[in-house]
Amino acid sequence: MSVRTPLCDLLGIDTPILNVGFAASAVPELAAAVSNAGGLGVLGLGFPIVAASAADTFYSPDLYDVGWKDAPHRTIKNKTYARWDAAGRPPSGERPGEGEIIGRQRLPWGDVDWQRYAVGMPVPTFDGDPEDAPMWAGLSIDRVNDVRPAGDIVRDLVRETEEALAD
Repeated sequence: MSVRTPLCDLLGIDTPILNVGFAASAVPELAAAVSNAGGLGVLGLGFPIVAASAADTFYSPDLYDVGWKDAPHRTIKNKTYARWDAAGRPPSGERPGEGEIIGRQRLPWGDVDWQRYAVGMPVPTFDGDPEDAPMWAGLSIDRVNDVRPAGDIVRDLVRETEEALAD
């Protein structure tokens, strides 16, 4: 039995399967495998991937925990991390700027104050300095081993995908 949808006709694919091009997790081999199966393979490229590497990240349950106690998070090092690290990485309740409002998140139901060390991610409706808020770095950050211009990265992704499709 085959599943055919208007999306298949629109995209010129056999099956309505699309992989998500989420940062560096959607590698050429995955995009090629989905494409070879009749779906739409999508390459991943994210802004933080171009600018950050594993050395620029920090993984701990001790930094961003307001609203989600003891939950480990991996983030790109920023101003909040630098202040906390310079203070000797003190525990919750003793960190520099603890309880300080670093911005506001504008939501449809109203504005919400954002405390330093709060769990969340600054989105376009965040009014404050994004360097004070967490910028999440998922597991795909480990795939970064150098920093290159985005155009070079895209050209390599296309070449690698074409090679994987040919296999």
